Amino acid sequence: MDLKQEKILVLIVLLMNQQTFVNEIFVSFTNQQEMAEATPVWVLLTASSTASVFNTLLMNPVEVVKTTQQLYPELGFSASLKYISSLHGGTLTGLYRGMIPALTLNVPSQMIYLTLYEQVKSYMTQINLNTKLGITFDAVPFAAGAASRMFLVGVGTPVECIRVYQQSHAGATWISSFKALNGDSVGFTSYVRNAFRGLGTTLLRDGPYAGIYWSTIETLKKSHIWKYVYKNSKHDEVIKSSAIDFVSATCGSMLASVITNPLDVIKTRIQSSEKPLGIRQVVQNMRESKLGLYKNLTAGVWSRMLRAAPSGAIMYTSYEFIKGLLNKI
Repeated sequence: MDLKQEKILVLIVLLMNQQTFVNEIFVSFTNQQEMAEATPVWVLLTASSTASVFNTLLMNPVEVVKTTQQLYPELGFSASLKYISSLHGGTLTGLYRGMIPALTLNVPSQMIYLTLYEQVKSYMTQINLNTKLGITFDAVPFAAGAASRMFLVGVGTPVECIRVYQQSHAGATWISSFKALNGDSVGFTSYVRNAFRGLGTTLLRDGPYAGIYWSTIETLKKSHIWKYVYKNSKHDEVIKSSAIDFVSATCGSMLASVITNPLDVIKTRIQSSEKPLGIRQVVQNMRESKLGLYKNLTAGVWSRMLRAAPSGAIMYTSYEFIKGLLNKI
Protein backbone atom coordinates (compact mmCIF):
# COMPACT_ATOMS: atom_id res chain seq x y z
CA MET A 1 0.00 0.00 0.00
CA ASP A 2 1.54 3.32 -1.09
CA LEU A 3 1.44 6.63 0.78
CA LYS A 4 -1.52 7.95 -1.22
CA GLN A 5 -3.64 4.89 -0.44
CA GLU A 6 -2.75 5.15 3.25
CA LYS A 7 -3.89 8.79 3.31
CA ILE A 8 -7.18 7.86 1.66
CA LEU A 9 -7.70 5.02 4.17
CA VAL A 10 -7.01 7.34 7.11
CA LEU A 11 -9.44 9.89 5.69
CA ILE A 12 -12.16 7.24 5.35
CA VAL A 13 -11.64 6.11 8.96
CA LEU A 14 -11.83 9.72 10.20
CA LEU A 15 -15.03 10.30 8.25
CA MET A 16 -16.57 7.12 9.67
CA ASN A 17 -15.66 8.17 13.22
CA GLN A 18 -17.07 11.63 12.56
CA GLN A 19 -20.30 10.10 11.29
CA THR A 20 -20.56 7.95 14.41
CA PHE A 21 -20.02 11.02 16.58
CA VAL A 22 -22.66 12.94 14.66
CA ASN A 23 -25.10 10.05 15.02
CA GLU A 24 -24.53 9.95 18.77
CA ILE A 25 -25.19 13.70 19.01
CA PHE A 26 -28.33 13.32 16.89
CA VAL A 27 -29.64 10.47 19.05
CA SER A 28 -28.97 12.45 22.24
CA PHE A 29 -30.63 15.55 20.76
CA THR A 30 -33.63 13.49 19.62
CA ASN A 31 -33.97 11.94 23.10
CA GLN A 32 -33.98 15.37 24.69
CA GLN A 33 -36.54 16.63 22.18
CA GLU A 34 -38.79 13.69 23.08
CA MET A 35 -38.38 14.53 26.77
CA ALA A 36 -39.30 18.15 26.09
CA GLU A 37 -42.65 17.22 24.54
CA ALA A 38 -45.12 17.68 27.38
CA THR A 39 -48.00 15.21 27.86
CA PRO A 40 -51.41 16.77 28.66
CA VAL A 41 -51.86 17.24 32.41
CA TRP A 42 -55.19 15.38 32.56
CA VAL A 43 -53.50 12.31 31.09
CA LEU A 44 -50.73 12.46 33.70
CA LEU A 45 -53.19 12.88 36.59
CA THR A 46 -55.47 10.04 35.47
CA ALA A 47 -52.63 7.62 34.77
CA SER A 48 -50.79 8.36 38.01
CA SER A 49 -53.88 8.08 40.26
CA THR A 50 -55.02 4.78 38.72
CA ALA A 51 -51.54 3.28 38.91
CA SER A 52 -51.13 4.47 42.50
CA VAL A 53 -54.32 2.75 43.76
CA PHE A 54 -53.33 -0.50 42.06
CA ASN A 55 -49.79 -0.34 43.41
CA THR A 56 -50.81 0.50 47.00
CA LEU A 57 -53.27 -2.40 47.21
CA LEU A 58 -50.58 -4.83 46.09
CA MET A 59 -47.61 -3.53 48.08
CA ASN A 60 -49.01 -2.48 51.48
CA PRO A 61 -48.32 -5.92 53.08
CA VAL A 62 -44.63 -5.72 52.17
CA GLU A 63 -44.48 -2.18 53.55
CA VAL A 64 -45.85 -3.39 56.90
CA VAL A 65 -43.22 -6.19 57.08
CA LYS A 66 -40.46 -3.72 56.22
CA THR A 67 -41.57 -1.30 58.94
CA THR A 68 -41.72 -4.14 61.50
CA GLN A 69 -38.21 -5.35 60.64
CA GLN A 70 -36.76 -1.87 60.86
CA LEU A 71 -38.24 -1.41 64.34
CA TYR A 72 -37.25 -4.92 65.47
CA PRO A 73 -34.10 -5.91 63.51
CA GLU A 74 -33.80 -9.22 65.35
CA LEU A 75 -36.96 -10.54 63.67
CA GLY A 76 -36.70 -12.50 60.44
CA PHE A 77 -39.39 -12.60 57.77
CA SER A 78 -41.41 -15.45 59.33
CA ALA A 79 -41.03 -14.02 62.83
CA SER A 80 -42.20 -10.63 61.55
CA LEU A 81 -45.38 -12.19 60.12
CA LYS A 82 -46.08 -13.90 63.47
CA TYR A 83 -45.49 -10.65 65.34
CA ILE A 84 -47.78 -8.70 62.98
CA SER A 85 -50.48 -11.36 63.39
CA SER A 86 -50.33 -11.29 67.18
CA LEU A 87 -50.16 -7.48 67.31
CA HIS A 88 -53.14 -6.79 65.04
CA GLY A 89 -55.29 -9.90 65.62
CA GLY A 90 -54.63 -11.71 62.35
CA THR A 91 -52.02 -11.82 59.60
CA LEU A 92 -54.24 -10.41 56.83
CA THR A 93 -55.59 -7.66 59.09
CA GLY A 94 -52.08 -6.77 60.18
CA LEU A 95 -50.60 -6.78 56.67
CA TYR A 96 -53.21 -4.28 55.52
CA ARG A 97 -52.82 -2.10 58.60
CA GLY A 98 -52.46 1.56 57.67
CA MET A 99 -54.13 1.08 54.29
CA ILE A 100 -56.38 4.16 54.60
CA PRO A 101 -53.49 6.51 55.46
CA ALA A 102 -51.45 4.83 52.72
CA LEU A 103 -54.12 5.49 50.08
CA THR A 104 -54.73 8.98 51.46
CA LEU A 105 -51.04 9.70 51.11
CA ASN A 106 -50.08 7.71 48.00
CA VAL A 107 -52.84 8.57 45.52
CA PRO A 108 -52.70 12.39 45.68
CA SER A 109 -48.93 12.35 46.29
CA GLN A 110 -48.25 10.18 43.23
CA MET A 111 -50.57 12.36 41.16
CA ILE A 112 -48.62 15.44 42.18
CA TYR A 113 -45.23 13.72 42.06
CA LEU A 114 -45.46 12.14 38.60
CA THR A 115 -47.19 15.15 37.06
CA LEU A 116 -44.64 17.51 38.60
CA TYR A 117 -41.77 15.28 37.48
CA GLU A 118 -42.98 15.23 33.87
CA GLN A 119 -43.49 18.99 33.84
CA VAL A 120 -40.13 19.79 35.48
CA LYS A 121 -38.32 17.34 33.20
CA SER A 122 -39.95 18.86 30.13
CA TYR A 123 -39.16 22.40 31.34
CA MET A 124 -35.52 21.60 32.16
CA THR A 125 -34.99 19.80 28.88
CA GLN A 126 -36.47 22.69 26.92
CA ILE A 127 -34.20 25.16 28.71
CA ASN A 128 -31.21 22.91 28.02
CA LEU A 129 -32.08 22.76 24.31
CA ASN A 130 -32.77 26.48 23.96
CA THR A 131 -29.82 27.80 25.95
CA LYS A 132 -27.35 25.02 25.03
CA LEU A 133 -26.23 24.63 28.65
CA GLY A 134 -24.72 21.25 27.84
CA ILE A 135 -26.52 19.39 30.65
CA THR A 136 -26.18 15.66 30.04
CA PHE A 137 -29.20 13.52 29.28
CA ASP A 138 -28.90 11.59 32.56
CA ALA A 139 -28.66 14.70 34.72
CA VAL A 140 -32.08 16.06 33.68
CA PRO A 141 -34.19 13.17 35.08
CA PHE A 142 -31.98 13.02 38.20
CA ALA A 143 -32.52 16.70 38.98
CA ALA A 144 -36.21 16.65 38.02
CA GLY A 145 -36.91 13.52 40.08
CA ALA A 146 -35.04 14.78 43.15
CA ALA A 147 -36.62 18.24 43.05
CA SER A 148 -40.16 16.90 42.56
CA ARG A 149 -39.85 14.33 45.32
CA MET A 150 -38.35 16.72 47.85
CA PHE A 151 -41.17 19.21 47.22
CA LEU A 152 -43.75 16.48 47.76
CA VAL A 153 -42.13 15.22 50.97
CA GLY A 154 -42.80 18.53 52.66
CA VAL A 155 -46.52 18.17 51.97
CA GLY A 156 -46.91 14.48 52.83
CA THR A 157 -44.78 14.09 55.98
CA PRO A 158 -47.63 14.53 58.55
CA VAL A 159 -49.70 11.74 56.95
CA GLU A 160 -46.57 9.60 56.58
CA CYS A 161 -45.96 9.90 60.35
CA ILE A 162 -49.48 8.62 61.08
CA ARG A 163 -49.12 5.73 58.60
CA VAL A 164 -45.85 4.53 60.15
CA TYR A 165 -47.28 4.86 63.68
CA GLN A 166 -50.42 2.86 62.81
CA GLN A 167 -48.36 0.06 61.25
CA SER A 168 -46.22 -0.28 64.38
CA HIS A 169 -48.89 0.15 67.11
CA ALA A 170 -51.93 -2.07 67.62
CA GLY A 171 -55.35 -0.41 67.52
CA ALA A 172 -53.99 3.03 66.59
CA THR A 173 -56.49 5.31 64.84
CA TRP A 174 -55.99 8.67 63.14
CA ILE A 175 -56.90 10.59 66.31
CA SER A 176 -54.98 8.35 68.73
CA SER A 177 -51.93 8.38 66.43
CA PHE A 178 -52.02 12.18 66.25
CA LYS A 179 -52.33 12.48 70.04
CA ALA A 180 -49.55 9.94 70.66
CA LEU A 181 -47.17 11.61 68.24
CA ASN A 182 -47.78 14.98 69.88
CA GLY A 183 -47.47 13.59 73.44
CA ASP A 184 -47.75 16.34 76.03
CA SER A 185 -46.94 19.09 73.54
CA VAL A 186 -49.08 22.21 73.70
CA GLY A 187 -49.28 25.04 71.20
CA PHE A 188 -49.31 25.39 67.42
CA THR A 189 -45.51 25.42 67.09
CA SER A 190 -45.19 22.13 69.00
CA TYR A 191 -47.90 20.48 66.89
CA VAL A 192 -46.19 21.53 63.67
CA ARG A 193 -42.77 20.34 64.90
CA ASN A 194 -44.16 16.91 65.86
CA ALA A 195 -46.20 16.55 62.67
CA PHE A 196 -43.09 17.11 60.57
CA ARG A 197 -40.74 14.94 62.62
CA GLY A 198 -38.31 13.06 60.41
CA LEU A 199 -38.68 15.62 57.63
CA GLY A 200 -34.94 16.26 57.33
CA THR A 201 -34.10 12.55 57.12
CA THR A 202 -36.94 11.95 54.66
CA LEU A 203 -35.65 14.74 52.41
CA LEU A 204 -32.13 13.30 52.54
CA ARG A 205 -33.54 9.86 51.67
CA ASP A 206 -36.15 10.67 49.04
CA GLY A 207 -34.16 13.26 47.08
CA PRO A 208 -31.28 10.91 46.16
CA TYR A 209 -33.68 7.96 45.87
CA ALA A 210 -35.82 9.71 43.27
CA GLY A 211 -32.78 11.03 41.40
CA ILE A 212 -31.17 7.57 41.17
CA TYR A 213 -34.50 5.94 40.30
CA TRP A 214 -35.41 8.24 37.42
CA SER A 215 -31.93 8.63 35.94
CA THR A 216 -31.53 4.83 35.93
CA ILE A 217 -34.88 4.36 34.21
CA GLU A 218 -34.25 6.97 31.53
CA THR A 219 -30.72 5.69 30.90
CA LEU A 220 -31.73 2.02 30.60
CA LYS A 221 -34.74 2.80 28.40
CA LYS A 222 -32.49 4.52 25.88
CA SER A 223 -29.84 1.80 26.05
CA HIS A 224 -28.81 0.11 22.79
CA ILE A 225 -29.00 -3.28 24.50
CA TRP A 226 -32.71 -3.53 23.73
CA LYS A 227 -31.93 -3.63 20.00
CA TYR A 228 -30.07 -6.89 20.58
CA VAL A 229 -32.60 -8.29 23.05
CA TYR A 230 -35.50 -7.77 20.62
CA LYS A 231 -33.49 -8.23 17.42
CA ASN A 232 -35.56 -11.15 16.11
CA SER A 233 -38.56 -10.69 18.39
CA LYS A 234 -42.08 -10.78 16.95
CA HIS A 235 -43.75 -9.41 20.08
CA ASP A 236 -46.11 -6.46 19.88
CA GLU A 237 -44.50 -3.04 20.42
CA VAL A 238 -46.69 -2.41 23.47
CA ILE A 239 -45.40 -5.60 25.10
CA LYS A 240 -41.81 -4.71 24.25
CA SER A 241 -42.21 -1.21 25.65
CA SER A 242 -43.87 -2.46 28.86
CA ALA A 243 -41.10 -5.05 29.36
CA ILE A 244 -38.42 -2.38 28.96
CA ASP A 245 -40.27 -0.10 31.41
CA PHE A 246 -40.60 -2.94 33.94
CA VAL A 247 -36.93 -3.99 33.83
CA SER A 248 -35.66 -0.39 33.91
CA ALA A 249 -37.87 0.55 36.88
CA THR A 250 -36.91 -2.63 38.75
CA CYS A 251 -33.19 -1.88 38.39
CA GLY A 252 -33.71 1.77 39.37
CA SER A 253 -35.74 0.83 42.45
CA MET A 254 -33.29 -1.80 43.68
CA LEU A 255 -30.26 0.44 43.26
CA ALA A 256 -31.92 3.42 44.94
CA SER A 257 -33.34 1.37 47.83
CA VAL A 258 -29.99 -0.17 48.77
CA ILE A 259 -28.15 3.16 48.74
CA THR A 260 -30.75 5.03 50.81
CA ASN A 261 -31.77 2.25 53.24
CA PRO A 262 -29.81 3.63 56.27
CA LEU A 263 -31.70 6.92 56.06
CA ASP A 264 -34.98 5.03 55.75
CA VAL A 265 -34.23 3.14 58.99
CA ILE A 266 -33.48 6.39 60.82
CA LYS A 267 -36.67 7.97 59.46
CA THR A 268 -38.77 5.01 60.63
CA ARG A 269 -37.29 5.16 64.15
CA ILE A 270 -37.96 8.91 64.39
CA GLN A 271 -41.55 8.74 63.12
CA SER A 272 -42.58 5.69 65.18
CA SER A 273 -41.27 7.07 68.48
CA GLU A 274 -43.76 8.43 71.00
CA LYS A 275 -41.30 11.16 71.96
CA PRO A 276 -39.43 13.47 69.57
CA LEU A 277 -36.00 12.16 68.62
CA GLY A 278 -33.28 13.72 66.50
CA ILE A 279 -31.03 11.96 63.99
CA ARG A 280 -28.06 12.08 66.38
CA GLN A 281 -30.02 10.47 69.21
CA VAL A 282 -31.36 7.70 66.97
CA VAL A 283 -27.89 6.89 65.63
CA GLN A 284 -26.49 6.90 69.19
CA ASN A 285 -29.23 4.50 70.36
CA MET A 286 -28.47 2.13 67.48
CA ARG A 287 -24.73 2.28 68.17
CA GLU A 288 -25.28 1.36 71.82
CA SER A 289 -27.68 -1.50 71.08
CA LYS A 290 -26.62 -5.16 71.04
CA LEU A 291 -26.83 -5.40 67.26
CA GLY A 292 -24.56 -2.42 66.65
CA LEU A 293 -24.82 0.44 64.18
CA TYR A 294 -24.21 -1.50 60.94
CA LYS A 295 -26.85 -4.18 61.51
CA ASN A 296 -29.38 -1.58 62.60
CA LEU A 297 -28.76 0.62 59.55
CA THR A 298 -29.06 -2.35 57.18
CA ALA A 299 -32.15 -3.74 58.92
CA GLY A 300 -35.04 -4.39 56.56
CA VAL A 301 -32.92 -3.85 53.44
CA TRP A 302 -34.19 -7.06 51.84
CA SER A 303 -37.79 -6.25 52.75
CA ARG A 304 -37.28 -2.76 51.36
CA MET A 305 -35.85 -4.15 48.13
CA LEU A 306 -38.67 -6.70 47.98
CA ARG A 307 -41.09 -3.82 48.25
CA ALA A 308 -39.25 -1.21 46.20
CA ALA A 309 -38.42 -3.38 43.17
CA PRO A 310 -41.94 -4.61 42.34
CA SER A 311 -43.55 -1.42 43.64
CA GLY A 312 -41.42 0.85 41.48
CA ALA A 313 -41.75 -1.50 38.50
CA ILE A 314 -45.53 -1.95 38.81
CA MET A 315 -46.12 1.74 39.45
CA TYR A 316 -44.00 2.95 36.53
CA THR A 317 -45.08 0.26 34.05
CA SER A 318 -48.80 0.68 34.76
CA TYR A 319 -48.40 4.46 34.71
CA GLU A 320 -46.68 4.42 31.30
CA PHE A 321 -49.17 1.87 29.93
CA ILE A 322 -52.23 3.88 31.02
CA LYS A 323 -50.60 7.10 29.82
CA GLY A 324 -49.96 5.51 26.43
CA LEU A 325 -53.60 4.42 26.13
CA LEU A 326 -54.94 7.84 27.10
CA ASN A 327 -52.62 9.59 24.65
CA LYS A 328 -54.31 7.67 21.83
CA ILE A 329 -57.75 9.04 22.75
